[in-house]
Amino acid sequence: MPPFVDLMASFGRNAADDFQYCGFRSEARLSTRNIALAVPELGRSGQVLEICYSLRAVEPSTSIPGSPWSIKQLAIAHTFDVKTGQSAWVVLKADNLIKDRIMSATRSAGLPDMNSYQDVDESLASSLTSHLVFCEWAAEHWRWYVNFLEQEVQDITGTTTFSNITAPSCLGAAQRAMSMIAPVARLGTFPFFKTLSRISTWGSIRRNSRPSKGSDSDMSGSTVSPTGTLQSGAAEAITEKDAEEEEDGEEHSFSLKDIQRLQFIEDKINEAILVQTTIIKVLEQLRTFYASLQELPEWPTGLSRECKGSLARFNGRLGNIEFDLNLQVTRAKTLATLLANRKTLLGQIMEWRSTEAIKMISKQCHTSTEHMESMTVEMRELAVKTKQETVSMRIITLVTLFFLPGTFISTLMSTDIVRFDHSKEMFSMAALKLFLAISLPMMFLTFVAWYAVYWYVNNRARFQRLGSQLHLRGDSALGSLRV
Repeated sequence: MPPFVDLMASFGRNAADDFQYCGFRSEARLSTRNIALAVPELGRSGQVLEICYSLRAVEPSTSIPGSPWSIKQLAIAHTFDVKTGQSAWVVLKADNLIKDRIMSATRSAGLPDMNSYQDVDESLASSLTSHLVFCEWAAEHWRWYVNFLEQEVQDITGTTTFSNITAPSCLGAAQRAMSMIAPVARLGTFPFFKTLSRISTWGSIRRNSRPSKGSDSDMSGSTVSPTGTLQSGAAEAITEKDAEEEEDGEEHSFSLKDIQRLQFIEDKINEAILVQTTIIKVLEQLRTFYASLQELPEWPTGLSRECKGSLARFNGRLGNIEFDLNLQVTRAKTLATLLANRKTLLGQIMEWRSTEAIKMISKQCHTSTEHMESMTVEMRELAVKTKQETVSMRIITLVTLFFLPGTFISTLMSTDIVRFDHSKEMFSMAALKLFLAISLPMMFLTFVAWYAVYWYVNNRARFQRLGSQLHLRGDSALGSLRV
């Protein structure tokens, strides 16, 4: 049949978009006008039943990572001659499973209809039994597949859903709770993540800025780097403390991987519902086709009487298969509803934990702000004291510079290098004039030299920037001249 080509198109690596397609096509050419198509040499009378359909089934497989099941496809084309009883089959499947089952059924003593071809009604019964082999294959593993999906849902959501939910007890747990919410919702709380890396830092700075009563080595256990992060045992102590506090809640933790796994399971459940629904529709069409044959005016009367029992058994077994598939569809839909409800509950739990994490981080931020404020006050006091000491040092420097030349000259004049006659008078004007003539110029030169050095040190950075700018301007001017 030409429509069989459409069913074949769903096979292959490039048919992923058409993978879930199932179809059914049938045609009963029983009119005597079809005798012109007869080929007596091949046992063909031209009055034939033509059927083609496709089915899907779930089978154990290792082809999909993380899932021991895989959905397989099957396409069947069948032609039955109502005059000669000759049948033609085309069965398309990616492995030999159906071939092995057909061969096993033909050897089985429990299926005598499979190898009985004495007349037309036995051939028709054999064709109906072959259809049942295909339909039973399509329905046999769905119960266990739904059980597997249900167990996966329970393993991921059961413990978290029914356990006691507590608020984050440490900064690490709070950070994980904040990372679980959606990125859009997390944008407004981004500063809290910056605060997480600072809270313990400011606390340690506060502790380390105060010397302990013991020796100086007590402060060597934890230091702070210029970037404001802990670099020693204090950070390790905080990390170990957080890890101990998180051990109790680690058993009931819920991560983004679990959410991805739940979404994967939900997709598989919806896929199972779709596939089973299409299988049921194909089976309904198959049962309706054979049930309507007896109502056709061209259908042979004798064949209708002789194959009535085979058609009744065929309809009954197809009805049982459809009933089982409907039950599995109901189970899958219930599981999908349960999964959707639990995803909603888990989302609410994550939002609640995120809210509690924000509250805890806000408290830590407040504490950190208080520590920073107290440190600012202490640093201001330290700056005032430093300023006072700087002024005192400058006064001492000026006094020292004032007396340094005179001290040097008086020391020099007290030696044997310069001598004055002290036998006649207690005071020597010549000596005083000489002392002042040398000391005052030296005092002036000393202050000028000190001011020059002081002015150069204060303006050295400005001179360096000015030199760099002049150097750049010279290079640019040289480059323009070369151009």
